[in-house]
Amino acid sequence: MPLTDTSRAATAPAGIAAGLAVVTAPAGAAIPEEVEIMKQSQQAARISSSGPQPPKAARKSAPRKAKGPTADRIARIKRPASRPNGSAPQEPRPSKQAEVIALLRRPEGTTVAEVIAATGWQPHTVRGLFSGTLKKKLGLALTSMRDDRGRVYRIVEPAGMRTAGAHDGAAGATR
Repeated sequence: MPLTDTSRAATAPAGIAAGLAVVTAPAGAAIPEEVEIMKQSQQAARISSSGPQPPKAARKSAPRKAKGPTADRIARIKRPASRPNGSAPQEPRPSKQAEVIALLRRPEGTTVAEVIAATGWQPHTVRGLFSGTLKKKLGLALTSMRDDRGRVYRIVEPAGMRTAGAHDGAAGATR
């Protein structure tokens, strides 16, 4: 007749009541060293979850070093280029978009390849500028036609917007 332990059946282990997982050795496989290791791990689990943790702000930590200028950081600081004495500051370079608009305002117009050479952009970027920025956002009238150079794009000014110097005789040409 096998011996039964009635004390286990009547009460739950203390770890289960506290919401912890309890690890026990199967019956008959209890090696004293393993049982001792399991008991120690159970005790460690109870100790580590013995209460709420303080918020991160309340925890003590080592003070941080103040980040001051180091020789490495000073070397990376961008300094303005020095100018020779007596020279005036240079005017800022026009934006690439302004350069493209200037190319498109020329009487002969421009091709996508010419814009690529002037700006260094990819072809899809140039086409996106034409359709999205120039046509939709800025509302410029952009026309294109086949030429011996390929497809040539031009900005066409409405008749009321034409300036005195803009008329060069090419405006009346059929496009």
